[in-house]
Amino acid sequence: MSKIENILSKLSLFEERYPGDYGLYNGKTGLTMAYYLMYSILKEDVYIEKAKNLVDDLGDNINDAQELGFENGLSGIGWGIEWLVQNKFIDANTDEILEEFDDEIYQTVVFAKSPDLSLSNGAIGKGMYFYRRLCSQNQNPSRYRTICNQECLVLLTDEMNSTLLNEDNTLYLETEVLTAVKANELAQTLLFLVTISDLKINYETTRRLICKIIGFVKMNQFIDRLKNVGLCDETLYLIYAVYKAGEYVKDTVLVKLAIEWYLLFYPSFVEHFRTSQFSNIIHNKFSILIPNLPAIEKANGNDPQLNIFNILVSINSIADKITYGWEEGWGL
Repeated sequence: MSKIENILSKLSLFEERYPGDYGLYNGKTGLTMAYYLMYSILKEDVYIEKAKNLVDDLGDNINDAQELGFENGLSGIGWGIEWLVQNKFIDANTDEILEEFDDEIYQTVVFAKSPDLSLSNGAIGKGMYFYRRLCSQNQNPSRYRTICNQECLVLLTDEMNSTLLNEDNTLYLETEVLTAVKANELAQTLLFLVTISDLKINYETTRRLICKIIGFVKMNQFIDRLKNVGLCDETLYLIYAVYKAGEYVKDTVLVKLAIEWYLLFYPSFVEHFRTSQFSNIIHNKFSILIPNLPAIEKANGNDPQLNIFNILVSINSIADKITYGWEEGWGL
């Protein structure tokens, strides 16, 4: 089976498996992105027709979405729609078509605290939605809409700050064991804060929190904490987040540390891992940075779970070059 046939098989199976899901990770929003990307690479009308039909379906049913989370709810659907418009797959004014999304997610930010910090269902997911909205390219943008979206990003970064820092402004993780769940939370938070920094919204709080996290990972005993987490996707993800943060703040020491940690764990990754597509992407990114280091291939027989992320990875593999960056939506 060719790569394209394999992708088409995945797309067909996905549509059969999730017929009534409109979400980003496991539904028609992500599927729309996949078909538009297929068209951008292969230029065959069948893919753009599928994508347009999905857009019509989304428009007719989008208000039926009950959840607010990024993985399956309004935040992720809205992020996906904004991504499609910003990449010029759809011609629309997102201040208009996402007005109800803005209002509903705004209310949850203003009147309730997020269940956790996660991208999938917590504060980072809502923050990613408002970040992408603030990057919109609408003509004559709504000033009111912009102010409300900025307010949400301020409140969400304040929430991250109060969740991660003690009253004396020390990182609560400094006195706790670093588990896989906490490593994932730390990585997602660091990557998100770095992503939104250029907007300079709630800048002092955002910058302080970035510095606190960077200071924490630079502590001499941090490598022991990483070893305590063990060989898992979360360890690799946190190392990757540290590298990206080091690049952003132009901290060569931090970049060097991240690469050293990666090389330290690499032999064990090669020997023991049956890597997920998510981890495999990170391995491949590091293999580009480090000369003569081969990418870790996914083990035979460990087929990835059928979801939009893995389909998009497969679509990327048939492109001559990556033109449209979609990885932000999955915390990369």
